[in-house]
Amino acid sequence: MLHRLAGGLRAGMGALCIGILSLAGSEVCRAQVQGGGAAIPNGSPVTFQTIAAAPLQASHESNRIRRFLDPTGQLVQVREQLTVQADGTPDAAFKLDFVDVVAPTGSSNSARVQWGEVYRANAGLLHMHGGFRIADAQLAQQNYQIFDFGTCRRLGRDVRRVVVYPNRQDKGAWMVDLDVQTGVILYSAEYDAQLRLINELETTSFVLTGSAIELGPRNRTKPAWSWRPKMQVSKYADLGGAAPQLGSMTPIQPAIQSVVSDYRQSLVQVTEDPVNGDRTLVLGYSDGIDEFFVLQTKGGGNPFSEHPAVRNVNATSAHAIASYDDASMRAYVFHESGTTYWVVGSGSLARLKDVSFRICQQAVTGN
Repeated sequence: MLHRLAGGLRAGMGALCIGILSLAGSEVCRAQVQGGGAAIPNGSPVTFQTIAAAPLQASHESNRIRRFLDPTGQLVQVREQLTVQADGTPDAAFKLDFVDVVAPTGSSNSARVQWGEVYRANAGLLHMHGGFRIADAQLAQQNYQIFDFGTCRRLGRDVRRVVVYPNRQDKGAWMVDLDVQTGVILYSAEYDAQLRLINELETTSFVLTGSAIELGPRNRTKPAWSWRPKMQVSKYADLGGAAPQLGSMTPIQPAIQSVVSDYRQSLVQVTEDPVNGDRTLVLGYSDGIDEFFVLQTKGGGNPFSEHPAVRNVNATSAHAIASYDDASMRAYVFHESGTTYWVVGSGSLARLKDVSFRICQQAVTGN
């Protein structure tokens, strides 16, 4: 099946998309939606622009189950609650709270406490980058195709079901249910190139509380309940703007286009720890949907210097990269000339290892 897709045969792609639907325990949808006023009107094509723009107008509250594979391959299920006050932008006020652990069954109170801490510290990361999201509609259109399976029902609401499939076969494909009225994603599931389900986000209740237009100017000031990062975060248009904020660190502009030509730099920000003042440069890269990040932090020694493998490598004047790899995430870490580098992205992006090699080469040789 995959070799047909790689050859660009539309019939093969459609068959694989149906295979994804079957894995999800779903049937091909049939149109049921009624008339006008919808974010995704009946008969209108679902486009990347629609998926990106429509949900930005809908304030809502929802309960969801987040499912993913842990490092041992066991399915973890966590209940969460999301509140969004829409303002027409992706940066709208939101609150994402941990509710409970669904699976593994019999999770202890200590596990619930740990998950609560994870959500408090990383709610922004989970909300903005922990599920299906169109970061750049034009770029997504270059790198993915949409297969529309029509309209069906979820939570008593009409939804359009689509499969979003990558042109390159080394990153995730998605099945997505879009609420017809608002465009909000009520279900998403990511599959790797072997059609293995690697994460899923299912909405179990959904209440529409308003729209950006109805809220008017009030929504420009984020309410007191909205999530705020613990770190001080400053965003910049490019690395040149961020560099003066990094003190003595000379940051690397990753020369990785030959490795990931389908990705573009999408984020430049500096985070500062309010406790110790440590600053980290964060560079984000996106193909319109999938994302990975390159972090650079100045100061301290090599965090892996005492590991026997690293000591052995250093003895030969070579350079070591520590790695972590599971179904959900890949991470590569190395330390050169007083700077620690992290390369972090989706577990489905096999080329991320080559990205880390290229950046390490730059850190060692300067080019």
